[in-house]
Amino acid sequence: MNKNHLPLEQYEPFFTSFQSGVLVCQFNGKIVYLNPAGEEILEYSKTELQSRNLNDILSPEEKKRVARIMSRIINREKLNSFESLVVSKSGLKMRLHFSINTLFLNQQHIILLFDDITQAWVLKVEREKTKYFLENLVNSSVDAIISADMNGYITFFNRSATRIYGFAAEEVVDKMHVAQLYFPGEAKKVMQMLRSKEFGGVGKLNSIEQYALSRAGEKIPIRMTAAIIYNQEQEIGTVGIFSDMREKRKMEEKLQTAQNKLLIHERQIAMAELAGATAHELNQPLTVLLGSFELLEMDLAQDDPLRKELKVIEQELERISNVVKKIGQLTHYETKSYVGQTTIVDLEKSSTSEDQDIIDNP
Repeated sequence: MNKNHLPLEQYEPFFTSFQSGVLVCQFNGKIVYLNPAGEEILEYSKTELQSRNLNDILSPEEKKRVARIMSRIINREKLNSFESLVVSKSGLKMRLHFSINTLFLNQQHIILLFDDITQAWVLKVEREKTKYFLENLVNSSVDAIISADMNGYITFFNRSATRIYGFAAEEVVDKMHVAQLYFPGEAKKVMQMLRSKEFGGVGKLNSIEQYALSRAGEKIPIRMTAAIIYNQEQEIGTVGIFSDMREKRKMEEKLQTAQNKLLIHERQIAMAELAGATAHELNQPLTVLLGSFELLEMDLAQDDPLRKELKVIEQELERISNVVKKIGQLTHYETKSYVGQTTIVDLEKSSTSEDQDIIDNP
């Protein structure tokens, strides 16, 4: 046998029993083998992909990156795994996790074990979207931010300050005294608290409730924090952050909803990642058992009495394989009653085998 020839026939029973997809390609990317699990994931038959190139199933934006990864593998760089977007036969974009199996790596071929991690990846995308929403929510806060010099004249007046007070920034900056934003005598009290140690320390004012005086003379309940601005040890100004209490409840409701959603996504991601890791770890010994079973079965005569016991082993291995598959598909958390008051994860309700188009519907 040519030492550069990969004896696929020898390992095909092993590859067939894998729960993960197995793809064998040459260094130039030409695909020479795909196992049944890989056929199910990619929706291609083995014969349809044979002699085609790995690039043919990659998403266009991934081809250059994967080419660099393949070059590293060929050069024997230490690389255990990578992730990539691929396109199934039906055009569905999926995110796959590829493991590089160096056990069967020879001079011309690369063995790639792959699993569909689309569901977990979609949950991560959702988490990032929620995180981005929260950041925008904070950056678009309804809080007014106003600064003044040590003479009390306003030096900065943001849009939320305009909304609360009714003054445009150009009307107040360098023109209006900050005392005009308070009821008579209140601005002086705020400065006294800022210089006291009792309200957060000298130069700081912890959150207090106060009333703002709008342009129209409206008394607006606010919660404010303030600080003295220093240049080294010299006072050069003050800054205050004013929250319109009328909007506070709406803001809290939005934040709570977003935080709850983020928490749910975090839990789902943790469940999906734990399930994936567990299934991956269980697949290794299961693969060995399945492979050994296949080899043992081939060695037994048809009338061998051990075949009865082998049948029982086969049934139990199938049960274990189905359980591992369900664990690998866990995307959320549902329980069912067990013995006594105990509850356990309901694998049927908590797992899904439905694919999602993560590009068109992230």
